[in-house]
Amino acid sequence: MILLRRGRSHRTGAALLEAIIALAILSIAGIALLRVALEASHAIALSAAAEIRLRDAGRLMDAASLWSRTEFDQRLGVRTQGAMRMRISRPTTQLYHVELMESEGEAVLLATTFYRASGPDATR
Repeated sequence: MILLRRGRSHRTGAALLEAIIALAILSIAGIALLRVALEASHAIALSAAAEIRLRDAGRLMDAASLWSRTEFDQRLGVRTQGAMRMRISRPTTQLYHVELMESEGEAVLLATTFYRASGPDATR
């Protein structure tokens, strides 16, 4: 009878140890899943902020597309336009290259080149 009790108590201890190990594994998996969810949430927030910046840059570029030669000539160089910096250069007499950058960096958000005819008969 004594031998039987030893066998049972040994099994009972093993079951408790298995339960503790299972809880530890579940805890680690839960923490990892929480970390993935937090990183995904952060990525979504960054993506939304980038989309807003690009939308604002698009609006500014749309406005620049309506400028005449004279207006481009007045804005040559680098200037601050709201939360962005705009760099306008004139590679040729009829082309104006426009770059929109974030105010705190050199990363270009949007860039394009506009054609404006020269001469007395040019309306834009």
